Amino acid sequence: YQLPSEIEFEQQLPESFLMSAELSKLNMKALMPLRELSEHAEQLMEYLSLQSKKIDLMMNHILKKEIAEQESYKTSAYGGAGFTIISQTPFIEGSYVELKLFIASESTAIFTIGEVIQSTHESGNYAAKIMFQRIRPDDQDIIIKSALNVQAEQLKLRRQQRDQES
Repeated sequence: YQLPSEIEFEQQLPESFLMSAELSKLNMKALMPLRELSEHAEQLMEYLSLQSKKIDLMMNHILKKEIAEQESYKTSAYGGAGFTIISQTPFIEGSYVELKLFIASESTAIFTIGEVIQSTHESGNYAAKIMFQRIRPDDQDIIIKSALNVQAEQLKLRRQQRDQES
């Protein structure tokens, strides 16, 4: 696989992925102003949140179906620069791979091209570290936000465990 130019990359983006990213961005923008309003907007905000969840469910279904038609991997770690996936077959270091990432917690999918920077054998599987080479800035922001949310949730769980042990 050859690394495309930025323009070629933009042309390769699947329409459903563009729509997903735009819906996520619109959702964040739509609910922010309502949070600043008083309790009068509480019911409206709840209604809009429910409508947003319905749209998220539909997008999740569409994206999962699109991704399920292809080979898929589990991610063991991820962040703004790249991620690590677990595979039954090795990846070739230095090669480029076209990827469709599904981030359920953000109800979105991201199309990216990454470079395999390391491939190691672990516990009967292979772990491939992949660095982003082509990714839209908005999509990278979504990945960073998701990673921070996961870290916050993990810290919260650790704190609860410590409190229970005390």
